[in-house]
Amino acid sequence: MPAVLIFTALLVETHGRGFLAKYFPDDSIYNSDAVIEVKCDILKFGNIRFFIDFRNDLYMGKQPDKPVSLDPRNAHYYLTPGLSMDINDLILTGCIVHDCIHDIDIENPGTPVFNRFRFIIEPGGFNIRNRSRRVVDQPLWRLMLGSYPRFPSIYAWTNWGADYKYEMRLDLLTPIVKKNRSYLGLGLSSHVIRREERGFYQRHIIRGEWALYGSDGIFMPFISYTIYSDDPLRSPGQMGVFGIEVLY
Repeated sequence: MPAVLIFTALLVETHGRGFLAKYFPDDSIYNSDAVIEVKCDILKFGNIRFFIDFRNDLYMGKQPDKPVSLDPRNAHYYLTPGLSMDINDLILTGCIVHDCIHDIDIENPGTPVFNRFRFIIEPGGFNIRNRSRRVVDQPLWRLMLGSYPRFPSIYAWTNWGADYKYEMRLDLLTPIVKKNRSYLGLGLSSHVIRREERGFYQRHIIRGEWALYGSDGIFMPFISYTIYSDDPLRSPGQMGVFGIEVLY
């Protein structure tokens, strides 16, 4: 009987996104980024879905003494299983994010590892499942709350490499100009991380985007600017980014 229930609930609905981005001004650490993310809703029970999300970020710098401008420095991957629930036009998500940063061609014995619990609430139109289906015609928002558990006996397996304890992020997006199946929008992302001992890390980014809707996805040039960032692992503070993002 349980096997029959799982079979009848099988969904396997896939969505994803990816982008290429160039920093300006750039330097030996921050030159370009390449990101790809795939999310698969595997099972559906009424308004509840079980999903697995995989994301990989490639961070590239440049070698100032050599003609190498796309120099891979770090790979940051995320593996996220979780549950989402549709309530009217809201989507509530609870998930466990396992992510790890690996240096490329750099001798570094300490690899940051994180396992965080996250709770997310957002309108349905902001979720990756619906972004390519619905043209943004009103302001959207997303609130994320997170916690980094500490288990002393297996500390290195759970969270190691930064003194993160709790986190909160608010993402905002509003369309400024709308025409047919496209819009010009302005977004803001504010991320605050509570430190283990005291104080906070912060990251605040403003972004403009031009979304062009095709039959099965979005082609979206964008430009963003990091207003402030003091994250010890990655802080491209006061740097701009131009990129092209694709969502499906």
